[in-house]
Amino acid sequence: MNKKITNQQRAFVEFYLQTWQAGNSAKRAGYKNPSVAATRLLQRKVITDLIDQRMNDESMITNEVLARLTQMARVNIGDFFVFDDPDPKTGAVSKVSINWDAVRACGFLIKRITWSGGFPGIELYDSQYALQLIAKARGMLTEKVERKISVVNINIVDHEKLGIEDVD
Repeated sequence: MNKKITNQQRAFVEFYLQTWQAGNSAKRAGYKNPSVAATRLLQRKVITDLIDQRMNDESMITNEVLARLTQMARVNIGDFFVFDDPDPKTGAVSKVSINWDAVRACGFLIKRITWSGGFPGIELYDSQYALQLIAKARGMLTEKVERKISVVNINIVDHEKLGIEDVD
């Protein structure tokens, strides 16, 4: 089997990893009969191996996942806001804005940004859930299962020796 991959096949793999639509990926890669080409390409081991390799190259390793979860658990929402100095008499803040530098650096920690009454709102992903996932991954949370088993003595009797006929 020829293990060489053409540029067109590489293009198919890259488009496929973006969309997971084989026919569309074959069309974008320039195949004349995309649906037939897509089926044939996905049956070739060299193509599926390349897809697997590219997925491994792009996927997060365990420590990276745990690092992201740790960031989710430790994030401080105040880091995403800029507050004007409070009024010395009332302590009220007249202007709140978003710290866009922090959003660009750690935007993956933000679930949603909203605006209400001229003020921004930021919703973060659930830090308690992140802590639970970290604890499970580290084996800190285990469930105890208690099972009771009753043992019953069973006597096996040879029916022939006793003169009993088997009934099916």
